[in-house]
Amino acid sequence: MKAHFVGNGASQEIFLARQRYGFVAVGNYPKQIKFWDSTTIIDHKMVIWVSNTNKKLFKGKDIWCTPDVAKWARNFDLLGKWHAILEPKIKFSSGHQAVQNLSKKFMFIDLWGMDSMYSEDLLSKMDEDIPRPKRPPLNNDWRPYWRDLFKRFPKVKYTIHAPEGVTKIDYGENCRYELH
Repeated sequence: MKAHFVGNGASQEIFLARQRYGFVAVGNYPKQIKFWDSTTIIDHKMVIWVSNTNKKLFKGKDIWCTPDVAKWARNFDLLGKWHAILEPKIKFSSGHQAVQNLSKKFMFIDLWGMDSMYSEDLLSKMDEDIPRPKRPPLNNDWRPYWRDLFKRFPKVKYTIHAPEGVTKIDYGENCRYELH
């Protein structure tokens, strides 16, 4: 079976325009994506935003998170199934965490809305709700993590979906691009 991870980059629109099958994991809260199976939350700011916005937002949904985030969610009485299965890692994104978890279960993983993998664009669809005034160029840290992650799961085939004309960054033999 195939899995999809949908990040919050601008190219998320490509995912929205296509018919897909399989398990869908998302980062944080995907406003435009109506149907998904799990989300990954590693930042307490997201928990605070949910608490201030709609405590029932994740009712009945699976949330993969770190133990600290699960504790925050309990303290705020947020609905949802908060699975504290992620290990906190410095400069590891929710995308890294989700794809690492998916790689243990799926042989084919498509990545959508992951603009920082092939561009300097670090903007997120969540930035309008959770402002991040200081954002260092994390893609310089994230890209080596992607290479290492893909290398640790050599049997998994990864596909990065991106807009036509992007510069393709080499992430290893088991990772390819599909341009739209």
